Amino acid sequence: VFFVSCQEAWDTSTAAGKAFMGTLAVWAQYESELISERTLGAMATARANGSCLGPVPFGYSKKKGKLTPIPSEQQTIKEAARLRKKGYSYNKIAARFNNEMRLS
Repeated sequence: VFFVSCQEAWDTSTAAGKAFMGTLAVWAQYESELISERTLGAMATARANGSCLGPVPFGYSKKKGKLTPIPSEQQTIKEAARLRKKGYSYNKIAARFNNEMRLS
């Protein structure tokens, strides 16, 4: 398959055109991976500093950009983990908490 541009002097039927398009592809891949590395690094730094990225998870509140545990919800999380270890399904745990009028 060849690519010939009407606006640019790109013609992949020639060695120079193939080399040029290959170089563009390499730089595009490089930029994509660089963005990914910077994003992952920033997210790791934010997590290490206790910052919340995205919605606040159950069991926590957000104060000054940091996650703070909510004791009653932390207890619910521990209870859910205990029930899972006993073999309860997620649906059974949710039903149990709903019957108890407990947030889950």
